[in-house]
Amino acid sequence: MDQYLKTSPGLDIQPPLKFLPDYKNPCWYMKKALHCLPTYYILGYPKCATTDIWHKIAQHPQIVEPAQKEIHWWASYRYKGGKESSFRTFYSRSFGKAVSEAGNKESIIGDASPDTTWETRPSYRQISYATRLRSVHDAPRVLPANVIKRYTPKAKFIFMMRNPTDRVYSHHLYEGKPTVQIGKTPEVPRSQNMFHIKVTQIIGQFQDCFQRRSVRACVYDPNLLHEAGEAKVLLQPGLYAVFISDWLKIFPREQFLFINTDDYSHNQESALKTAFEFLDVDIPADDTIEKVIKEAVRPNSRTVNGVAIGPMWNDTRELLDDFYEPFNRALAEILGDDRYLFLKEAPGVEFAPNVIKKKGTKKTKTVS
Repeated sequence: MDQYLKTSPGLDIQPPLKFLPDYKNPCWYMKKALHCLPTYYILGYPKCATTDIWHKIAQHPQIVEPAQKEIHWWASYRYKGGKESSFRTFYSRSFGKAVSEAGNKESIIGDASPDTTWETRPSYRQISYATRLRSVHDAPRVLPANVIKRYTPKAKFIFMMRNPTDRVYSHHLYEGKPTVQIGKTPEVPRSQNMFHIKVTQIIGQFQDCFQRRSVRACVYDPNLLHEAGEAKVLLQPGLYAVFISDWLKIFPREQFLFINTDDYSHNQESALKTAFEFLDVDIPADDTIEKVIKEAVRPNSRTVNGVAIGPMWNDTRELLDDFYEPFNRALAEILGDDRYLFLKEAPGVEFAPNVIKKKGTKKTKTVS
């Protein structure tokens, strides 16, 4: 693993890095240019309100909003070659430029690329070779979390999660084109029936895989992910328990904030206050937060084609609910929180974040 971390694609700067003591964010100078790494990551999962919370958090005067929300560097671009694969000239420099332009050394900046936790397609060949997996049927031994820890072991992570059944359909409607191909058949119009057929097919593939391999190996399997990705029926991202269990083995629990998307949508004020406290920045006054909630809206709406399809069939929902149920149960046990069973609840529930606070954490002041 150590050898892979040293020779991993894109990592053209090796730690330890000498961070500037007068910057709150992990930053350093190289050839008179400021370079920075994120203080925090919004990892979440697609269609779990990551865009909304990212943009609202970034309205805080002590938080810098980078040029783009999703850089996709750790799990994707660094494996693809070209200028965007470089840690030095692309990743750290892009954050350094944003911090420099903000002109506030007390500010922090974050990376909100949801695929950092679950995307394996670009990296799997390199990881498999470099870590000497016995075969492609093994699960990866090195994850983006391992590499991030080498550079910024004190990084913080905000996970956004929603009912995985709702998530997969929302993702399907958001990214889907008007037609899709199922197997080797000609492309057919996107519809509830097509979604049901594809869900049945992919669940069957998972069940077959679970019979032959470990659950973890199947969840990270890039071939399963690729085929599902072609039809935009991505079941993998909703298997939260596997990914979060892996990350909790690499970083301590107090560096994570887990937010249920339903709770967030019902009480954004509480959620944002909790996020600001977690990120160790001043908590704005209530009227300031209320203004941000009303004005800083970044909807990630489904396509026109998706809107026309209508809701998923009840039979499809039952299939997905049954498939996800053991993973939801495992997640609730890992987090010690039954809300992550994702059972239906009445609207208007109080926001109750799943976060561990360090003993002796200082109180944050309120700013207007």
